[in-house]
Amino acid sequence: MTDDEDWKNPLLIDLFEKALNRKQTDFVKLFLDHDFPLTNIFGNQSKLLLLYENSMKTPRSIKVQNDGPLFTIYKHMIQPLIGDVFDIDVALNTGKQAARTRLNTPVLSSCCVACGRNEQRENEASPTVIEMPPVESHFDYHIDVDKELFLWSVITDRHELNLLFWARCKNKICAALVAALVYRKYAHKNSDNSYCQKADDFEGLAVEILDRFHQSDAYICTKAIIRQIPAYGNVTWLDLAIKADAKQFISHRAVQNVLNNMWYGYIDHGQSRLMIILSTIMPLFSGFLHYHDKLVKITEQPTFLENLLSTFDFLESTETPDSTQLFRRESYDATSSLIDDVTIEEPRSADFKPDGRFEKATNRVKKYFVNIFKFLSAPYVKYLYSL
Repeated sequence: MTDDEDWKNPLLIDLFEKALNRKQTDFVKLFLDHDFPLTNIFGNQSKLLLLYENSMKTPRSIKVQNDGPLFTIYKHMIQPLIGDVFDIDVALNTGKQAARTRLNTPVLSSCCVACGRNEQRENEASPTVIEMPPVESHFDYHIDVDKELFLWSVITDRHELNLLFWARCKNKICAALVAALVYRKYAHKNSDNSYCQKADDFEGLAVEILDRFHQSDAYICTKAIIRQIPAYGNVTWLDLAIKADAKQFISHRAVQNVLNNMWYGYIDHGQSRLMIILSTIMPLFSGFLHYHDKLVKITEQPTFLENLLSTFDFLESTETPDSTQLFRRESYDATSSLIDDVTIEEPRSADFKPDGRFEKATNRVKKYFVNIFKFLSAPYVKYLYSL
């Protein structure tokens, strides 16, 4: 096999499938090193479902539902292990959007298609589930073959193949935490410590990458921990770590920063605890503490306090037609008076221009009461009041 064209021989497909089923890792790696076209094989969802059926300890036939083989795999094989945090519709919709991207950009390379999927993940922060019609053919979806083969190797307990396909996955931290979750469930179900070791191995890989990520950019790393990942059904790293009981991952500094931000709410957690406790005794004092402008949270649903803050912003930006016309007419004169230290007085009977000092005082009072609301809404403060 010295020519690249030799690896495109259709007769090699059977050999590759046998190597997968027989756990012949070196043989599979040989195919992958020569860019064996996996999408041409498993782009057909039926092939992937057949791979699951043949890999079970007790081979059995899985009834395909109307939504297609991939939906059947997610529904009966993956979701029971990961849990309800894995949203099947979102995961399938990610593949469908990727397929549309490929159809709309026939001259672009596969690298551009991958960039399109990454851009979609940035924009798709809302947990809204999009209803889709039943799948009519396997061409409706673009399958991320590396991800699907990784999930297959984890669920069917092919540990050496796990590592091979994990190295090819796009979101390695998410994939590693999924593997840790599945293996810990297997360990609990079968009372087998070997599964615990496999789970610890994958958790260690996730922690190693998270540590490098945090050292590179702590702020983006913090956001990534609670960011929903559509390709894995809108799960977050934090969701998976909690469900997998990944103590090593959760104890990492980056995750602890996220949890602290959630625990303190809007309160700057650099604030002295004594000052916070004192403010619980005298809530009016809490208006003078330091607060963040944004709330760190998992769900994108706006809280009551966020709605209240947006209402304040709306009222602040709302102006009457008369006052708007007045401010536009006086913008130049007001600027000149500030620069030249000259007071421009113009007799007016009906128009009224609010004094700048009065407006600043009003904003300070508003900010003071908003800070009190921020303080009382913090989980840590609620915990103190419940003692």
